[in-house]
Amino acid sequence: MRVLVLTSHIPFADGGELRRAYGLLQTLREAGHMADLLILPQNRFGRTLLGYAAAALTDVGFGAGGAPDVVISLRFPCYLAYHPRHVVWLCHRIREYDDLWDFYRARWSSVQRVKERFRRWVIRHLDRRALRRAAYLWVISREVAGRLERSLGLQAQVLYQPPPPRPYRTERYGPFVLWVSRMTELKRPLLAVDAMAHVRSGLQLWMVGDGPDAEAVRRYVRDRGLEGRVRVLGAVTEDDLIRLYAECRGVLFTTWREDFGLVTVEAFASGKPIIACNDGGGATELVHHGRNGYVVEPRPEVIARYMDRWGEDVHLAERQGESARATVRDLQWPRVVETLLGPWVK
Repeated sequence: MRVLVLTSHIPFADGGELRRAYGLLQTLREAGHMADLLILPQNRFGRTLLGYAAAALTDVGFGAGGAPDVVISLRFPCYLAYHPRHVVWLCHRIREYDDLWDFYRARWSSVQRVKERFRRWVIRHLDRRALRRAAYLWVISREVAGRLERSLGLQAQVLYQPPPPRPYRTERYGPFVLWVSRMTELKRPLLAVDAMAHVRSGLQLWMVGDGPDAEAVRRYVRDRGLEGRVRVLGAVTEDDLIRLYAECRGVLFTTWREDFGLVTVEAFASGKPIIACNDGGGATELVHHGRNGYVVEPRPEVIARYMDRWGEDVHLAERQGESARATVRDLQWPRVVETLLGPWVK
């Protein structure tokens, strides 16, 4: 079967969405399908409609050697491209016009609010029309399914994403908790730093990730006098990230209203439990409190209390890590391919 995968991507970024696209592409090819990836433009905010126009005008009905049998779209605005066998496995719509509308609107001027309100109306109309005509509509979490139902009145089925294909392993349960995210306000790195002021067990916090707030986070650590307890590592190589997962005691994930939380399944695949905040959206859906990690209130002293449980009892972290590994055992890429192509594969 000839399968074309569509996604959009920001230049020079290495986000989880691109890893999802390559993971799907690799599995399709390993299953014997002729698969290719087409990356459509994701324009900067304010020029979104140009990206939507490019997607709508993209001709996905041809290819070298013949037209694709199935098109799989992963992200906005790819689902505007037309194909009779178009499957959508959605990570999210453009969030500034969806679940984060109030968050961003509070930061705009009155003139900008008027312009963005109009753009939002157009985007919602285009999204509803395109997603309704999809042959099948899947989403990566219940969080995303809920957003679609609330904003567009659409029903979608949940298909969780497996960890990206990487050589995950467990080497030890070392004396540090790992934080992995882009350094932005929505990821709440300062909440993680504040929690360390309340940790009493001796655990350290190692923070991985780059972003516009990286220097502000480093300054905040210094201002709070936590340099000896918090290490801001910045961006690391993929090999180093896998090693850090393999060696940490557990993982802290403080992001607000995450679509899915790739960090969760990466930590679980590494045999490490996770602490997620109860307003973390999709990041909490695979976390069973007390079994493979904890779902806690987003308050520094509460997060610290649960970090200290790992700090005081390494065997607790080990037991939860084994349960975490079992949680993602059935999240396999071949099953994703089978589900997405199921209606047309005999």
